[in-house]
Amino acid sequence: MCYDFTMNLPRFQDMCRHLVVGLLLCLMTSSTALCADDDAAPASQSAGLVLTLTSSAQAHDERAARMVALHVPKGEHASPLLSAPANRARWEGFINVGLRGRYTFSLEGNGKAKVTINDTVILESTEMDLGKTEPADRVRLNKGPNPILVEYELPEGSDATIRLYWQSDEFPREPVPPMVFTHDPSRLRLSAAIRDGRELFATMRCTKCHDAGDLLKDKKATALMPELNIDAPSLADAGVRLGVPWMAHWIANPKHFRADASMPSLLPSVEGKVPQEAWDIAAYLDTLGQKPPVQKRVPDSKELIAAGGDLFASLGCIGCHTLPDHVDAKTIDGRVPLKFVRSKWSRDAFTAFLLNPQKHYEWIRMPNFNVSPVEANQITAFLWSLKGETIEGPVGKGDATRGKQLVQSLGCVNCHTVTEKNEKLVSTLAASPLASLAKSEWKRGCVTAAQESNERGKAPNFQLDEGDVTALRAFAEVGFDSLKRDTADEFASRQVSALRCAACHKLDGQNDFWSNHESEVASLLIKKEPHGGKPKPDDDDPFGVGDKGEPKQEVQIDQSRPDLTWVGDKLRPQWIETFLSGKLDHKLRPWITARMPAFPIRASGLAKGLAMQHGREPVAPPFEKPDAQLAAIGKRLIAGEGKGFGCTQCHGIGKSPATNVFEAQGINFAYLQERLRKEYYMRWMLNPGRVSPGTRMPKFASDDGTTPFFDVLEGDATKQFDAMWQYFMSGREIAPP
Repeated sequence: MCYDFTMNLPRFQDMCRHLVVGLLLCLMTSSTALCADDDAAPASQSAGLVLTLTSSAQAHDERAARMVALHVPKGEHASPLLSAPANRARWEGFINVGLRGRYTFSLEGNGKAKVTINDTVILESTEMDLGKTEPADRVRLNKGPNPILVEYELPEGSDATIRLYWQSDEFPREPVPPMVFTHDPSRLRLSAAIRDGRELFATMRCTKCHDAGDLLKDKKATALMPELNIDAPSLADAGVRLGVPWMAHWIANPKHFRADASMPSLLPSVEGKVPQEAWDIAAYLDTLGQKPPVQKRVPDSKELIAAGGDLFASLGCIGCHTLPDHVDAKTIDGRVPLKFVRSKWSRDAFTAFLLNPQKHYEWIRMPNFNVSPVEANQITAFLWSLKGETIEGPVGKGDATRGKQLVQSLGCVNCHTVTEKNEKLVSTLAASPLASLAKSEWKRGCVTAAQESNERGKAPNFQLDEGDVTALRAFAEVGFDSLKRDTADEFASRQVSALRCAACHKLDGQNDFWSNHESEVASLLIKKEPHGGKPKPDDDDPFGVGDKGEPKQEVQIDQSRPDLTWVGDKLRPQWIETFLSGKLDHKLRPWITARMPAFPIRASGLAKGLAMQHGREPVAPPFEKPDAQLAAIGKRLIAGEGKGFGCTQCHGIGKSPATNVFEAQGINFAYLQERLRKEYYMRWMLNPGRVSPGTRMPKFASDDGTTPFFDVLEGDATKQFDAMWQYFMSGREIAPP
């Protein structure tokens, strides 16, 4: 049986790949390294490790780190909270396994390092090249938490890099994954509060009213905390886009509509009423923009509404929003309610918004899905068909002239752009400069909780909770100097949270929000019949992947979305930036109905930061020149019919489409070179299910490091996969077997 399997692998895949994959996944996900166990870590523990950074001035900073990995470019700071570059780092916490086992640990990078597990030193470097440190003898890890300490001395005069690896009899060498690390979160309460306060200070746009003077003089400096440049929604054409009752109620109490609103209430609170000033401001904003003539609208058809519901469900909108007819209007597990969407927007304006969310707000968190005008109209029709909540109470009559004065005197134009007759309105608000605010001032004014309202005076009401107030005061206590510095890895962490990347993607072993809530919209999905016919390449679709990303396959294909756990280790930063900017000239996975949106303003920082979180350089090195001889061998191994692994069944190669997709299509090999890092590619090929549990990609290498093709490179899996890599290095010029 073993002989027949190895000699007829492609045919075997066609007949029963689903069975093989199921068995493989069962085995892979039961690995002792990642096995879930109730006793693996105390309930009081949080994910990740405590990373302590120490500067040459003996100043310390602590923060949570996903894993033992760090990359600090020469001359840059490892932490924004340290005024001098760090020269030492240490990671502390626990490494957790479900079953007792033996592991071999090793290091990559430069500098000097020492690794201690269960109070025993298992690795200690003697040279500045950590890769030359002899791997530790097999270390026994006990079931549950094992104390770990990694001490690192950063090199002087060069980039600093460190990565911790492990391997066992069950899996090849890999970076120790984030899912196995835990730490005591009480260690980080103060530093976490300072960081939270720093982020709140930036995202609340405090420096828009309080002049920071020379502290932030160079607004374009790359070292500045990027969020300091966050804009606010432009109020240009507000009268065309937004409803007057909604604007008045929003101005009076933004938190009523969104629990996470950063907009403060600038007017005195009147229980159950909208202040007259709010109606005045709304009346003025209603004068901005040229309103089109009212046209009679044809009622939306059932088909149009159904198509919009299908898009809402298939694009994953439910991961970030609740439906307009949801029973609760408040924010639920971080999701933004759409209950008032019809009160806020004019219908045409909302359709235009879906086409370009960044038009009036560059830093908006709403993704740009690059929907077509037809699709935007379908989504709008669907949302407009649902019973949401209307603005209750009488509509007040506002004074537009007084409203304009209030927009200036209340400081609205410090954050919002308001242009009238090509002239930008100027604020008349006189707020205290940042430098003149004594520390005691942070106990009144803007930084007050609900129970401290008597200390607020006439300051804006941000409706801060006690945690927000504690965080802002903790940040103020250490001063504002850290605003002049930032690190890409911390920026990426903040943005992954702010953009709710985990709404659509799994991360560090946690399920995505979309999957948790998809039952709310399951009934909206339209059952689609499989597309007939084979992909047909043509001049406009050279790789046969479909018009505007629509799939062209004969069977329904797996809709799994990529896991983000290893994204910084997997992808080249230059490619990530292009992708997140929305500039990629093709859809990578055209068979997936979900779409990866663009976040242009954040793309560069995210690309660099995601890489640095894995101890990788923020700019990947140039592509290597392929070895022609090995590439020819790799080309043969790609083929099927008993001559190779049969990769072309699921993967297209350039203009040649996949030949026999079973249930999981693969990315066209023409795009592999520009995307992947080689190290990730190699460990993926050796054990795909280990890297991404649940993948449909088969494992072709046996546990002894060989493949069924013993006549090629001695059957050595690593050598064979390297030969395939050399073949892939032809990029978009790749020639099919």
